[in-house]
Amino acid sequence: MDVLIYVDGGEQRGLGHVMRSIAIAEEVTRRRGTVRWIGILDSSAVRILSTFGFDPSCVVRCESENALGALIAELELRRPHVLHIDSYDLQLEREQLPSDLLVSAMQDYPYGVRSADVVIDANLRSEMRLGATDPQATVVLPGLPYAALRSDVRAAFVAQVRPRQIDRVLVLMGGTDPLRLCERVLKELSTLERSLEVTVISKPDRHRSLCALGAHHQLNLLPFVHNLAALAAEHDLVVTASGTSLWELCHIGVPMAVICAVDNQAVSYEALTDAGAAFALGEASDLRVGALGTAIATRPVQDWADQAEIAQRMVDGLGVWRIVSSWETVAENPKAPTMELAGRRATMDDARNLWTWRNDPATLQWSRTNSKVAYESHLSWLKDSLDRDDRLLMVVEHDSQLVGVVRWDRVAIGQWEVSVTLAPEARGKGLAVPTIIFGQREIRNTVGNSLLCIATVHQHNVASLRLFERAGYLPFRPVDTDGFAGYARWVR
Repeated sequence: MDVLIYVDGGEQRGLGHVMRSIAIAEEVTRRRGTVRWIGILDSSAVRILSTFGFDPSCVVRCESENALGALIAELELRRPHVLHIDSYDLQLEREQLPSDLLVSAMQDYPYGVRSADVVIDANLRSEMRLGATDPQATVVLPGLPYAALRSDVRAAFVAQVRPRQIDRVLVLMGGTDPLRLCERVLKELSTLERSLEVTVISKPDRHRSLCALGAHHQLNLLPFVHNLAALAAEHDLVVTASGTSLWELCHIGVPMAVICAVDNQAVSYEALTDAGAAFALGEASDLRVGALGTAIATRPVQDWADQAEIAQRMVDGLGVWRIVSSWETVAENPKAPTMELAGRRATMDDARNLWTWRNDPATLQWSRTNSKVAYESHLSWLKDSLDRDDRLLMVVEHDSQLVGVVRWDRVAIGQWEVSVTLAPEARGKGLAVPTIIFGQREIRNTVGNSLLCIATVHQHNVASLRLFERAGYLPFRPVDTDGFAGYARWVR
């Protein structure tokens, strides 16, 4: 796979988009693909790319006034398989690009929104926002499962054993910190009676003023660092703006106190703090001398630790694997066939049919529990299933004949797992994919909002894998120790 990444970044713009694009590029190269770069990039951005092993000769730098023309020219010259865009400013629509090019776009709704084949909004609550709008995409990858984390972030780890008090604090306010929030945070900490070890990441021309404000503490001043995760893991608390590094900090499990520095951080800030995953400091204007210091001095360490554990559970680190796997799957699979099926909720009158289909040898071969089920046990299971609000059983009909059953189980908020069983006599008639699509429509209508549909399929069950891929399901979990992989499709 040859990938061209368009991304903007630098000392003035910030490097967050560059860093998450590097995460995706790492996964492409791990799969022996090639990556080239283009965008409004300054010399510092090129140095960062070089630090992560990307050849500067593969980077095309352009100015804002000629960015679109430079991109079109590069596409004509290189003919990549995938164009991935991570930019708020680039004015470009899908219709302006070759039809055989897979166009992927990263957005932080409402910033960076554009039409594309694949749209990625890897932010908390993006499923709900995208469910109420038109994403203008064939495929949408929403939510923290698609947070793009670099390999060094995934390798970082914070031990669950916490110190008795907060002693080491890291202050991180983005590459440019235009509101001089680092200085405000040091003022916040100045009222603490005891001394802390405080590390501040800031532009070198700010270091002198920061030294004066942080004289009360053991102060370490650093310029931009590319190994943020490892540095953060060495600290007891990170005080940060709600930028693109937020999900990295969640994944490594370090306690956080967060500030909503600018308007485009408001959604992430509110979602994270509402979830109880970070200590809320408000907006920049809300900072007042002593508030943060008081929290560090009086708040129980266990409260900080509990929030860090909530945050860590939100981001599993598989985002780039899911994104690149989705590119590969979308590029290879045709659209699903269309066929209208009917159906209804299962009843106890369906018990004999469901039991017969469940014990069919072809069904048992690829089931997690591949032993036959006694009829009495099946009756008890069916009665319980029909009474549950976290399970939905739909029997499917074609030409007034029962052809199969779709089962849905809620596995998490907004996530439902699907399993499909066809009657033996209905196999080989092109009914499997329409049955899956019918089931999606019914669960969407039942739940009443956007949801992530998940399918678990054995890696050697090639027929089922192909069926779910044709129904729009994309890789979601790698193969586990029992040989089962997860596939998912977002339905709004």
